[in-house]
Amino acid sequence: MSFRELNELRENYAILTVHGQREAYVENFKSIMELGSTVIKIRAIKEILVFEGSGLYIEYMNSYDIKIVGSIEHIRILEVS
Repeated sequence: MSFRELNELRENYAILTVHGQREAYVENFKSIMELGSTVIKIRAIKEILVFEGSGLYIEYMNSYDIKIVGSIEHIRILEVS
């Protein structure tokens, strides 16, 4: 895979980084679809990411990335067109 192809993937898909069950970073997100202490649903460019657990909250957010913390039990990635 070329550097150009890697950049295209990076620009067109969400990048999810998970640190254990306590925190997750999402890059390339577009909006928050649902926000609660047991479910946080994030809309990315081509995916919807659903975080399920307890005590969930958004610790940090800007126009490009978001950090979710709490007890993360499940992460579902739903592809959308």
